[in-house]
Amino acid sequence: MAMPFDTSVVCPVLIGREVSLASFARVFEQVKHGQGHTVLVSGEAGIGKSRLVAEARAQMGPEQVCFLQGACFEQDRALPFAPLVDLLRSLLLGGSRAAFLPHLAPFAPELIKLVPELAIFLPDVRPTPVLSPEEEKRRFFATLTHCLLGLAEPRPLVLVIEDLHWSDDTSLEFLLGLARHLRSCPLLLLLTYRREEVHPALAHFLSSLDRGRVTLECSLSALSMEEVHAMLRAIFQLRRPVRRDFLEALYRLTEGNPFFVEEVVKSLLASGDIFFSEGIWDRKPLAELHIPRSVHEAVQQRIRLLDEEARETLELAAVVGRHVDVALLQAVTGRPEAELLAVLDILIAAQLLVENEASQVAFRHALTRAAVYQGLPAHQRKALHLTMARLIERLYASSREAHLSDLAHHFYQAEAWTEALSYAQHIGEKALALYAPRAALEHLNHALLAAGHLPEANPLPLLLARGQAHESLGELEAARCDFEQALQTAQATGDTQAEWQSLMELGSLWRGKDYLHAGDFFRRALALTQARSSPQQYARSLNRLANWLVNTGQLEEGITMHEEAEAVLQALGETRDMAQTLGFLGRATTFAGDLRRSVSYYDQSVALYRAAGDQRGLVASLILHSAAASPFHSEPVFSAKASLVACQQNLKEALCLASTIEWREGQAFARLFGGSALASYGALGEGLTHLRAALEIASEIEHLRWRAVASGFLGEVYLLLLDPIHAIAALEAGLTLVRSAGSAYWMEGIVASLAQAYLLAGDLPRAEATLAQALAPEQIPRNLPERRLAWAWGDLFQAQHKPELALRVVDALLASAPGESSRVEGQPIPALLKLQGEVLFALGQVEQAISALEEARRGAYEQGAHPLLWQIHRSLTRVYTRAHEKQLAQCELNAAREVIAGLAASLDETGLRERFVEAALASLPKEQPLTPRQSARHAFGGLSERERAIALLIGQGSTTREIAEACSISQRTVETHLERIYAKLGLSSRAQLAAWVVETGRALPSHS
Repeated sequence: MAMPFDTSVVCPVLIGREVSLASFARVFEQVKHGQGHTVLVSGEAGIGKSRLVAEARAQMGPEQVCFLQGACFEQDRALPFAPLVDLLRSLLLGGSRAAFLPHLAPFAPELIKLVPELAIFLPDVRPTPVLSPEEEKRRFFATLTHCLLGLAEPRPLVLVIEDLHWSDDTSLEFLLGLARHLRSCPLLLLLTYRREEVHPALAHFLSSLDRGRVTLECSLSALSMEEVHAMLRAIFQLRRPVRRDFLEALYRLTEGNPFFVEEVVKSLLASGDIFFSEGIWDRKPLAELHIPRSVHEAVQQRIRLLDEEARETLELAAVVGRHVDVALLQAVTGRPEAELLAVLDILIAAQLLVENEASQVAFRHALTRAAVYQGLPAHQRKALHLTMARLIERLYASSREAHLSDLAHHFYQAEAWTEALSYAQHIGEKALALYAPRAALEHLNHALLAAGHLPEANPLPLLLARGQAHESLGELEAARCDFEQALQTAQATGDTQAEWQSLMELGSLWRGKDYLHAGDFFRRALALTQARSSPQQYARSLNRLANWLVNTGQLEEGITMHEEAEAVLQALGETRDMAQTLGFLGRATTFAGDLRRSVSYYDQSVALYRAAGDQRGLVASLILHSAAASPFHSEPVFSAKASLVACQQNLKEALCLASTIEWREGQAFARLFGGSALASYGALGEGLTHLRAALEIASEIEHLRWRAVASGFLGEVYLLLLDPIHAIAALEAGLTLVRSAGSAYWMEGIVASLAQAYLLAGDLPRAEATLAQALAPEQIPRNLPERRLAWAWGDLFQAQHKPELALRVVDALLASAPGESSRVEGQPIPALLKLQGEVLFALGQVEQAISALEEARRGAYEQGAHPLLWQIHRSLTRVYTRAHEKQLAQCELNAAREVIAGLAASLDETGLRERFVEAALASLPKEQPLTPRQSARHAFGGLSERERAIALLIGQGSTTREIAEACSISQRTVETHLERIYAKLGLSSRAQLAAWVVETGRALPSHS
């Protein structure tokens, strides 16, 4: 439906001017304390100067300030004192008159000459005798200056003069004098003007202010695309993001000018080009959108002032495009160069064109060009475009490749369909190969329309290419329509190659919405390649189906298929497909829980993608490498060991690549897995930011699976923040979405986290019911998500005071963890060891609990798993307290607090940070006072007498065997003491301990 004519399309909030408003607030504080200022607000028409002034006025508060405003008008340029007269007349309006007349009365004999209406309200006033013009001007300047300064005495005065580019010279002279009187007056002089319309008198005024150093300037620039996005969401009160193609088209048209944004949107709504349908805002195709009448009329009004020759040149330039090659314009006009340049100078002076460089001019604004172009009759435009196309072919015959886009555009607009198809297809496919899907889409649309006029044309490659462009941009419904149309056409014409490609594309597309439906397409694609006439296609089909099997829980069958594809591609020596296969194997082995092997696959995949220049593949492998190596994925398995810094570097590179190639799904994907990984290292605020952005992009492109995963990952971060309410809400939303998508892997992972969220909330029955639906407690886990479910069962049994059952679960998980090399190296699995230590403690096995928790602590330190680390410190505090190791308990308690403080520092949101700190600190054991003996130990870093002796021997260079002999203990006991010493002192190696002894150890008492 069209918009009701009385609907407002003014953005209800000011967007993108927060810095300027903050500056105004600081300036006004100075004005209130008697330090006057002159502030210039400059920018192009429609940039928001008046809106900023209005917002600043509202921010100052009407009770704090006297606010006076005058305006300059174009028709009053020759009228002396025009804006000042406008200002004085505003004082005589009904609401203001009573307050201002008493103040105006002493100055009325002079002011009445300019504002005769004063006589109505002050009938006894007689004008002063008339002097010479120069003396009259000086007297009026003095009178008005005293009048305004007097108004500022009771409370600060803000004097606004708008549109100074239309001011008369006399008013400028007065304002310059007034500005010089403000240094010690509570008066703010606020002047707005358009930078592109500075006439000589205004230029002199501005330079005089600069020389006098009596002014501040607020220069407003265009809004960014994201700020225009915020405007649209505020105007339409949208909860979901605006579709990217419309946002980019609107931004290209308006270039971030807020007034133009509002005018274009208002025009599109009024004409029904944008409409509300089935609960969402939708629009007509971009090509059918119209320039708003207000902008069109404004441009036409300026064009009418031009002579015929300049007007014709401007119209020809509009047909050429936004940027105009002077040589081409000369060829089409047939004018001598000097004559053409003279005309162009006129158009530049009229602020319609700007000079880019010696050989090129451009329209000052895209809307200007569009308004001129649409003012031409359709038949004239068509003929001119054909002329332009032929001229470009002739003028640039030796460099035609550089002008393909122009040729495609002009032949298309001329409806020369054969040439339009040829050029548009060529440039569209080239743009797609260069990762420029938005540019590709425009040309492919034109190519398909041209093909529709040519019965012999084959639309299949165009449909497939356009579908890929739509998919890259996140326009998934449009992509689906293209691929389905391609599939139908291929089947009707017997083109099995195009049929196979359409099935593969549709399968990949449906993974984002319905995983089960995607599998059908992949099976059909594989069936087409069973004859293996193309081994490469066979391997690609195997990989896609195998990846689908892995995601639906059929892990072993999927890995077998991937390995078969790997063998086929190995024989072919195909680099890019091999890179993808290794990436798929990395994902599959992550699901299996063998993270070391997974990261090895990703290392190989990243190297091959770099060599092949495949940026999309590189984005995926970089991010999944970081995800597989992060503490999150290694919770119930051996870690691949990485670092926060490496994760941040991979995420930065992946986001840069995804943005460069305009891959919206890739941006969501990178933020999704990168954000989760960052949070698992303890960068909670950074992780949350990326995850929220991922959810917004996934919602915008309607990618159901990534919406589900984003909700799940957000829930897991809220778990780390000890916030069960938000965790449960996010995880339940994610579970609902993932059930619709049909991905078993993600479903099981979210269920495990949801059960732990219920545990955190103290709702044990719901936790048990949730787990029971996904995995029986006695079932042997076969993959990583099932291991997470089993781990959650262990946590539940511990919470239910069933430590024997919990120990059975955790012992089985530790014994069955995949990755034999990690087991041989003695690598700890901190999350499982933490649970094991807590269960052993509950069973009264204190020494065994200490051993397990100390191993957990070592593993968490090595992995950088800070959200887990503070909880291990908490558990060790309790166990050491039970073991009467109060000094050790105090060290662990201090360490827990320190890690909590570090995690809190990563959060920018005050409420979130305060709630986390409060909950975390409340969960810690209460601190016990130290005995005198413990206080003495505290003086030596908390080391016991035996530990001090061992530290001293380390400082003397003794080996483990020598220390064992000296202290009459076993070598393993020496190593255990060393682990405790490291923990107490915050060290990690013998070298660091030796350095500590050298610095402070001379005071260590020797062991007697």
